[in-house]
Order: sequence, then structure tokens, then C-alpha cells
Amino acid sequence: MSSEIQTRRCSRCTLPGNLRNIRFDNNGVCNFCHNHDKYIEKFRRFSLAKKNFLNQVKANRGKFKYDCAAGLSGGLDSTYVLYKLVQDYNLKVLAITFDNHFQTELAKEYIKTIVDDLKVDHITIAYDDREQHYQLYKEAAIQVGRACTACGFHGLNMQRYCFDHKIPFFVHGRSRPQMLREISEYTFDPYLPLYAINYRQFNFQEYMQLTKSARKNIDRIMKRLIKNPATREEFKSKYFIDPVECEKQQFIPQYIAFFLMEDYNDDEITTFFEKKVLKDKNKKLKHHHHNDCLAHPAFMYIYKQTFGWSLLEWELAFDVREGKISREYALTLIENDDMVNEIPEESFKLVCSKMNTSRQDLLDGLSIARRNIRMYTKLRKIKSFFKIRSFKI
Repeated sequence: MSSEIQTRRCSRCTLPGNLRNIRFDNNGVCNFCHNHDKYIEKFRRFSLAKKNFLNQVKANRGKFKYDCAAGLSGGLDSTYVLYKLVQDYNLKVLAITFDNHFQTELAKEYIKTIVDDLKVDHITIAYDDREQHYQLYKEAAIQVGRACTACGFHGLNMQRYCFDHKIPFFVHGRSRPQMLREISEYTFDPYLPLYAINYRQFNFQEYMQLTKSARKNIDRIMKRLIKNPATREEFKSKYFIDPVECEKQQFIPQYIAFFLMEDYNDDEITTFFEKKVLKDKNKKLKHHHHNDCLAHPAFMYIYKQTFGWSLLEWELAFDVREGKISREYALTLIENDDMVNEIPEESFKLVCSKMNTSRQDLLDGLSIARRNIRMYTKLRKIKSFFKIRSFKI
């Protein structure tokens, strides 16, 4: 790859030239910007998404113990969402925390404060096998370059809990930059169709079809992370919902994206958290994001070493397109992102001790992830050439 491609950035949003599937027009504007402009208005119909959700809650009210469940990590976004659901939406919510065994003590303290303040029911769930749990993170780092993929499975685990306990909705607090950074009608993101469905009346068969499609992508990743077929199937049967069982019961917990019902304002959420959780006018958060996970700095460094760009760049590019920050400010944040530009020693020390590996072995192993990503990208391009994939927005 030439140095020009490596250093070139979109003239509008800052995305780098070595990003997967990126293309530039004659003015240096990338295809992600053009797709954003084409589709973003469809994802700004906040009142419609909220109306659809509340209508479904009303139709289900009284049938189940809880109106919905919501994830609670102790971080800013999940805290904000839980407060809004309880106090503004007036819903009976079960707060669910997934213990990834990298949780900070502050996060645990925040969770207790939040639960006590709101007086909501709260449970913590985790994978039973601690050794398998850490192996999953290790393989996610080495095989796909993104250890946080293992954390991504906790959403499926929570959906399984909701299925078993008949909770009709699981509300998540993924930010708009996280959800909508790769808007495209022919997206590679398996979850984007599930976000789009928030704007339509619920149809069980349509939701099941989208769920099965997303599960195919998840199954492909699982094959890389858990090599033994019997162990893999046992893991999925224990922690993931069974589409066949959903069909039998005609019941599936829906993922509801809160920030498709309300706009996302980082400053507002930070101020809200400081007021409601810190409860000290003179106390401010030092780190606004992922203050709930000790492993996050190491995992973000691994991601940057694998892909050549950081997840922060995706999110900053979205905010630039939305006019929430300037391109110049985004470039400054990228340049000064110590989390990916310098090795986070303490975080790596913890991660390696949990995974029973060394930092060097872990970083050396990322060559496998780079090879797998190259092969996957080529395969998806070939499939896209022969088969047009689209979804309703």
C-alpha cells in the first residue's frame, strides 16, 4: 500500500485512505459521506421510532413482568438510557449487567448508585466457564483483530435471558456514531437492517428473517473463535436464542435502539451523568467513554495495530458529517489519541494475565487477523458482484 493511500484522508470527514472499501470522488470526498447524505434522513425519524416502540409497549403491557430490559454497564450511555426509560418513559425496566471480568471498581460503584437511586430490579449475568470466557477474547483479538467482538456477544446473551424470562424488548444505548457509521443500502453491517426496522410496525416474520440473517454472520465469526464444533454448539445453545424455539413460541425479544428514538448529545449525556451519578458539582469525569472497562485501552490498541485505523476515527467522521464537530478538531483528536498511539501498559498487563499470554505473543498473533480480514474482504467483494443485497430503510 502506497504512503499516499495511507496518509490520504477524506476532504470532508477525515476517514483514512487505508479504510476498508473506501473510495474517493474527484473532490476527495469518500463514499461513506455520500451514503450518509443519501440515507441519514431516514434515521432521523425520532418521533416515529419512539411512537412505534411505545405503541408496542402499550400492546404488551400487563402480559409480562417487565415492560423491557436495558443494559447497564456503569458507563455514560447505558446510565442515561436507563434513567430516561424509567423516569421519562415511565416503564418498568429490568437492568441487566454483563460481567466481562474487566469491569472497573468505579463502574461497580456507579451501578450500585444508579440502581439504588432508581429502585429498579437489577441482575448480573456472565459466561459460566471463566477460562473459556478469556479464551474467547484472546481468539477475537488474534482471529479478527477486535477483542471487543467477544463483548458484542453479550447482547445475544442478554436477548437469551429476555427470551427465557419473557421480556419483550431489550433496549440498548449504542450511540448514533456507533450504529450509523457505515450507512449503505448494500451494507456489510449485519445489524443495520435491525436498526432500520425500528421505523416500521413490528412484523414477527420479518424480524425473524433479519435475525436469522444476522445469525449467519455471527456463526461465521464463532467458527473462528471456538474451533471445536461440539464446544461451539454447546456455547450457542447455552447463551444464544434458538430461532426454531422462537418460531414455536411466536415470541422473540426485540432489540430497541434508544438513540433512534432520541438524538444523541455527548455533552448533554456527560453533564447528566455527572449530576445524577457523581452528585458532586466540583467532580468531573476524566475519561468520558469506556470508563467502565479496564481492558478497553489494550483492545483499542490491538484494533489499530490490526486495521491501521482506530474505531474513534469512524465515530469522529460521523460527528463531522453531522456538523457536531469540525474536521480540524477531529484530526486533532486522532493525532492525540494516546490510547492507540502508545502502548497502554497497565491495560495490557491485566489483559495478558487474564488471557494467560504475553503482550508480544498477542501482538505477533495479529498477523493472523490481518490475513483473515484480507481474505474476508475479497470474498465479500466477490459475493457482492454476483448477488445484490439490500434492505428496506
